[in-house]
Amino acid sequence: MTNKEWQGIERIFHSAVELEPGRREAYLDEACRGEEGLRREVERLLNGEADARRQIETRSISVPADLTGRTLGILERPPDTDCDIMLPDAQSRLVAPFLQTPAAETYPEFSPGGNWIAYSSDLSGCPEVYVQSFPGMGGRWQASNGGGWEPLWAPDGKKLFYRRRPNQAWAVDIQAGSGFSASKPRLLFERSGYGIGDPVRHWDISKDGEKFLMVQLDPNIPPPVTGLVLVQNWFEELKRLVPASPR
Repeated sequence: MTNKEWQGIERIFHSAVELEPGRREAYLDEACRGEEGLRREVERLLNGEADARRQIETRSISVPADLTGRTLGILERPPDTDCDIMLPDAQSRLVAPFLQTPAAETYPEFSPGGNWIAYSSDLSGCPEVYVQSFPGMGGRWQASNGGGWEPLWAPDGKKLFYRRRPNQAWAVDIQAGSGFSASKPRLLFERSGYGIGDPVRHWDISKDGEKFLMVQLDPNIPPPVTGLVLVQNWFEELKRLVPASPR
């Protein structure tokens, strides 16, 4: 592409981006005059600008998830709902809602095989961990009980771990084939001094499934102020403790 060609693309793009979306089509018909290559480049820039503007307006947070390299979980916080799970496709470059409700859906986590997605939702009034089939919108199963955040799959997909504030880690056994079933949650361990992420998880598991990596809070954080001491007539007390030197 020559410098002159790029200047033409840039000029048309800047003019088009100032127009309302409904008027851009007619403008591009006139400005590009049947030059399909020119129009494709301008439309590519316009789509990129729209994506960037949408990311800013929705304050989106990208949450990478390992799934054949084709998709990842996106958390979005639009003005009219709390937090939604979106799924972009790397090939089509389109973003579509996977879970979009008035509740807050957070912590999307794909199973190792990519057939299930775990997440947390406060749709019931209390955040709980749920599992749904993927990519289709099949059934939904509640995995936690009494609260749950930060779901984390075991490397073999046979267990699902989650956190419960403030210091607990829980586990459920998973059986997933043609259907899905989860065991009763059991307390795995309880440790203080480790942080919980929001709205993405702050812990992970080793490849052999034997160790957890967690974020330890700073132990040197000063304790909170719980009292206030009021000293009256402090100036007189100061003169008593530090008498003035004779001149």
